[in-house]
Amino acid sequence: MVCLKNYPKEFKNETSVTLTGYPEYRRRKNGLTVQVGNHIVDNNYVVPFNSYLLKKYRVHINVEIYPFVQSIKYIVKYICKGHDYASVEVKNSTESHDEQMHDEITNYIACRYDSPAEAMWRLSEFRLHDMSHTVYRLAVHLEDQNRVYFRSDNAEQAAHADTTLTAWFNLNEHDANAHNYLYPGISFHYVFNKNSKTWTPRKSNINIISRMYTVNLKDIENFHLLMLLLHVPGEKKL
Repeated sequence: MVCLKNYPKEFKNETSVTLTGYPEYRRRKNGLTVQVGNHIVDNNYVVPFNSYLLKKYRVHINVEIYPFVQSIKYIVKYICKGHDYASVEVKNSTESHDEQMHDEITNYIACRYDSPAEAMWRLSEFRLHDMSHTVYRLAVHLEDQNRVYFRSDNAEQAAHADTTLTAWFNLNEHDANAHNYLYPGISFHYVFNKNSKTWTPRKSNINIISRMYTVNLKDIENFHLLMLLLHVPGEKKL
C-alpha cells in the first residue's frame, strides 16, 4: 500500500522546494517515536501544521507555502467554483405547523447566488466558455426504427422527417461526389440542415468531430449496419 501524499517523508536537514513547487520541509531525526494503534510512527509521519490555527478554529487544517505562479489557478478555482444555494425559513413558534408549500422552481431561482466576480464578468459580457469543435451526432438505425421527436401540432411532419442517416442515403442518390465519403466522414464535407433535413456542401472549414451512436453487439442487424457504414462509402437506400 502506497500513500498518495508520499508519507512517510524522508529526513532532511534543510527545507527545499521541488520542481512541482511544493516544499519539502526540514525533518530532523530526533529518535522520538509514538505508537498510534498498531503502528510505531516518528518524525517522518508528521503533517505540516500551524498550531495557532488548530487552537483557534479547532479543526484539522494544514498550511503550506506554495511560492509558484500555479497557485493562482488553485485559488481562483475556489473563488469561481459556482453558485451556492440556501433555503431558509423563519417561523414564529406560536404559529400552527401548517403544511409547507414547496415550489422547487421558485426556490431555485430565488436562491441563486452570483458572486461579485461572476456578476462583473457577466456585466462585461465576457465569454463564459470556449468551444473548439463542432460535434456531429450521426444516427444509426434500421428502417422506420429511428426516434421521432414531435409536438402535438407537427406529429405527421416529424414522422416523415429524415435523420442524418436517411438524409445521407438521399444525398448519395443525386450527388456523385458524396460517393467518395464514408458516413462518419460526411460531416467534414457537408452540413446537415436541421430545418430541411438534408446534407448540403460545406462552404467553410471548421473543427469537427463526428460521433456515431453506439450499437449493442447483441443487436445483430443494427451492429452489422454500423459495420457497413464504417467501411462502405456512397451507400443508397434499397
